Amino acid sequence: MCRILAAAGESSTLRILRMLSKAFLASVERDELLAPVYGGYRHCNGYGYVVAAWRAGTGTPHLEYARHDTLSCQENLASLRRAVERVLELAALGDKYIVVLHARKASEGEPRGPLHAHPYRVDILSGEGPRELYMAHNGGMVKEKLAEVLGLPASLYTDSHLAAILLAKRITEGIHPKEAFRELKSYVKPTSALDTATMLWRKLYITGYVATREEKRYKYYQPFMFTGDKILGYLSSTTKNYAEKAGVPVEYSEIQGKIVEVDAETLDYTIDNL
Repeated sequence: MCRILAAAGESSTLRILRMLSKAFLASVERDELLAPVYGGYRHCNGYGYVVAAWRAGTGTPHLEYARHDTLSCQENLASLRRAVERVLELAALGDKYIVVLHARKASEGEPRGPLHAHPYRVDILSGEGPRELYMAHNGGMVKEKLAEVLGLPASLYTDSHLAAILLAKRITEGIHPKEAFRELKSYVKPTSALDTATMLWRKLYITGYVATREEKRYKYYQPFMFTGDKILGYLSSTTKNYAEKAGVPVEYSEIQGKIVEVDAETLDYTIDNL
């Protein structure tokens, strides 16, 4: 369980990104949709981010990746507030940026610590050479089946980490990311979701899939895309609610059962069935 904010945009949209980031923090600290499903109101079991910022038409972007979990809820929340400011500073370093922010509420029995905070980084090999994949996930997967396919011990990984490893493996094998995400859909628990935001070089992939129609669970996992002037991305349901109340100047659309591919250079995007 978690809250996610992911965005691709131009430097002229940093004010909007700040407003969305405030909504993200509010949803992490007080999530009214979490309590009816899992109990509690806070997503404070670790956080992480990845930011890439670059000048238009240039080569390697400035990139920073960090994950954090002190095992203390209050310390994690205080650290997350500082991290969001850092993310905004980094996004301002270029003309264009991709941001993925994730705050975690760990499932019972799942491993904790910074190594198990999202987004997960996995190296891949593609036709364009080595690349890094960064994946943040909200939902639950059948971890034992993922571990069996990968030949890895389930107890040492979260389900989301195993999903990221399988995604990278399939892309390395030459499978298009959209098809690889479609395979991941088959591992989703029937009461959960495959809501993801993934940065792969200068592309942002977003998936929205909620397996259950139980009202309280669907409202919690309900996936949304936002679009504005030179900015677009993904935000979790509670984050969207806070953003709407704050009057963030973007439009929202539900992306249940969809996969979105965003070219962060041009901000062109396609939406397909997952």
